[in-house]
Amino acid sequence: MKRLFRIKGSISGFTLVELMVVVAIIGILSAVAIPNFKKYQAKSKTSEAKINLAGLYMAEVSSYTDYDTYATCLPYLGFSLGTNGKSRYYTVGFNGSQAVPASSPLNSETGDNQCNTSVFKFDAERGIGGAKTSSITGNSKVDSNGQTFIAGAEGYIDDPSKIDEWTIDENKTLKHDQMGY
Repeated sequence: MKRLFRIKGSISGFTLVELMVVVAIIGILSAVAIPNFKKYQAKSKTSEAKINLAGLYMAEVSSYTDYDTYATCLPYLGFSLGTNGKSRYYTVGFNGSQAVPASSPLNSETGDNQCNTSVFKFDAERGIGGAKTSSITGNSKVDSNGQTFIAGAEGYIDDPSKIDEWTIDENKTLKHDQMGY
C-alpha cells in the first residue's frame, strides 16, 4: 500500500480559501477583458466595409475610364459581393433616391433603362441583436453629371441602436462617418 506524503501530519494540497482567491482573480480579469475583446471584435468587422468600398471604388473608376461617367447601377459596373450574403454585416452601395440619368451611356449601351430600377445596393444579411441594415441613409450618390460619387456602407456590428457608417468618394477618400461601436 502506498503512503501519501505528509507535512506536519496533514495531506498537502490547496486550501479552499486559496482556490477561491484564484477564482476571484480570474473573474476580475475576465470582467476587464471581455468588454475590450468585444470592441476589438467590432473593430475587426469594419474591415468588411473598407474592403467592399474599395471594390466599389475600383468598379466606379473602371466605369469612368470606359464611359466618362460614374454610375449607381452596380451590376453594370461589374460590382458584386458574391453569393456569400449570410456573412455580410454591411449594406453597400448608394442611397435609393439616387438613380442614374436615363441619358447615361450605361443605359444607352444596354438598350434599356434598367439602371434606373436596377441594383444600387447590396443588403446586409447579418447584424447584432437581430438588427441588420437594408438601406443606405447617408449622402451616398453620383452627382447629376456623373463626375463625382460618394458610395456608402452601413451596418450594425456591436450595438443594435448604433449604426456604423463608412463612405468613399471618387478621390478614394475613405471616411468613418459614424462609429457604431
